[in-house]
Amino acid sequence: MNTKPSSNKSHKPYATKSAIYQCALRLLQQNAMTTTLEVKMDLRHQGFIAFQSDVSHWMDRIAREEGWEYICNGEFRIYSQVRMEPWLMELLILCPN
Repeated sequence: MNTKPSSNKSHKPYATKSAIYQCALRLLQQNAMTTTLEVKMDLRHQGFIAFQSDVSHWMDRIAREEGWEYICNGEFRIYSQVRMEPWLMELLILCPN
């Protein structure tokens, strides 16, 4: 994970496991799936300091704890609360955008 600077001049909060979980859960409920990139960008939009490495680390732990499914398309992970069908996983890997 990233080492955080000793001083936070912007006074923005760092994204915690709890903030990452709440953000990911909301995105999953809205869209049925989400990515670490979407979570990071949403957290930043909310005013958090969020690093991709931290979001990826916590999303990995949260997914294991919550039983979320995910696949990696080579660039980022795509998470879902339900099992993704093999045809969908293949489509997401081949067509990430």
